[in-house]
Amino acid sequence: MKIIINNSNVNPATLTYAELKKLVPSTEGQKLPTAKRLKETGEILFSVQDGATLITIYQNGFFAFTQPDETAKLRTTVFAVDRASRIVYKCGCSKEEYDDGWEFGSCKVGYKMEKGGMVRLHIVPEAEFANAHWTFPISHICEERLMHNGDSREQSHIEFNLDDESWDSALVEPDFVETRMKEEEDEERRRWEHDTLEAAKATLTDVQRRTIDLYYGYGGMTEASVAELLGTSQQNVHKNLAAAIRKMKKVFEKTGC
Repeated sequence: MKIIINNSNVNPATLTYAELKKLVPSTEGQKLPTAKRLKETGEILFSVQDGATLITIYQNGFFAFTQPDETAKLRTTVFAVDRASRIVYKCGCSKEEYDDGWEFGSCKVGYKMEKGGMVRLHIVPEAEFANAHWTFPISHICEERLMHNGDSREQSHIEFNLDDESWDSALVEPDFVETRMKEEEDEERRRWEHDTLEAAKATLTDVQRRTIDLYYGYGGMTEASVAELLGTSQQNVHKNLAAAIRKMKKVFEKTGC
């Protein structure tokens, strides 16, 4: 590892990921800047060259990762130190193939399933690499980002030449890792909410469940319309709705929904 710039009081060659996180602020709630914007406004903490890879850590918590592709063109992705807290690999195998192919001993990894029983994402949490060299998670994550963009979003690459610093032509690189994980988390949340709703409805009587479905479904019926459809009085519909809501609320409160 060759240290190009070092404005810190630490040695980047021996720094762990956990130690690096303590040196920079959180970027929570901030959008990833473009490489051009980061270079123009960011103060460099340190910059290192590891083989053909150049990594520049900025004092604001963001960093630029530059690496040549198979055609020797330089590609850059911008990311944040604190967001490199899990390594995500895209998979496409069954759970059985996944279990057979991934052997990590005591390494506690996770995964995300998709419909059909296929493993979609392989996830390594921070606890498994916090004390490893800081380049370990950053290199894995950024190489995955560049590979993904090279396969599916060529127009999103940031291409520039370090010698002539043609940053003006740089484009915004999509934060595909966060987007992908956000989609997975949203889908997981929807499934949980659906399961919680079904569990709450399971506590109702048949009349209460049908009353709830009619009143809140089908574009939203009035109590009078529900009463007419069920052949009962509006007063009974109102009582059944109130009783059903009380029961379902208890379930929601227990689950934190």
